Amino acid sequence: NRLGTYISSSGGLFLSGKFDQLPHAKPFSALASAFNDYCNKMSREESSSHSQIVASRLKVALGEEAVHLVKVIPSLSIILGD
Repeated sequence: NRLGTYISSSGGLFLSGKFDQLPHAKPFSALASAFNDYCNKMSREESSSHSQIVASRLKVALGEEAVHLVKVIPSLSIILGD
């Protein structure tokens, strides 16, 4: 937790997620969870210029492939405006 505080105070972004070691776990579930939390945070900061820049860049970079990521990162649809 101290690492996250240090990274955030230095202007960085620290994402975390819980990894489930049980065999029924979905692949990359911890990564998807971390990005889903990040998208939720960004959606609450909708008016910030940083959020708008990230959303714009994501739309360009992902294009029509975004639909596949939205299946595992549902909050991404809020950021992309879909």
